[in-house]
Order: sequence, then structure tokens, then C-alpha cells
Amino acid sequence: MKILIRHKGAPPIHLCFPTRMLVNRPLARLLIQQIERETKTNLGAIGAQDLDRLIDEVLRLKKKYPHLDLVDVASWDGDIVQINL
Repeated sequence: MKILIRHKGAPPIHLCFPTRMLVNRPLARLLIQQIERETKTNLGAIGAQDLDRLIDEVLRLKKKYPHLDLVDVASWDGDIVQINL
């Protein structure tokens, strides 16, 4: 996964992470817990099988579309944020 942030008047920020590091069961569980804490909602209906299917699908998409844009935002003042799978 590649993250690019460009802000007018500042050097660009390039972050590269292995997709396997970001898409795994322990991290997904941690993110679900954090989302539940912050939003005060119950996402407990997401089980281990659902997480496995989601992770498998993201990895399949990574293989099929290696440069898939997940986020591509440009503001009116020239700031850019791009996240590629």
C-alpha cells in the first residue's frame, strides 16, 4: 500500500507499507475495537470468518489490480492525498 500526501509549500510525504502488514486478522480486530470505542457502536457481528473473507478479498484485489486507487483527493488549494493498494 502506498500513501502520498502533497501539501503546498512542504515536501511530499511518501509512505509505503506491505499490504500483508496492514491487512491481517490481529490488526483488523484492533481496528474494530477502536472504531467501537470511538463511535460507541457494536460491531460484534463481524466474526472471524467475515474478517478472513474480507482479508482474502483485499489480497485478491491487490493481485488482480496492483495499482488500485483507494483514495484520490485533491483540495481547491492544491493539497493531494492518494492511497493506492
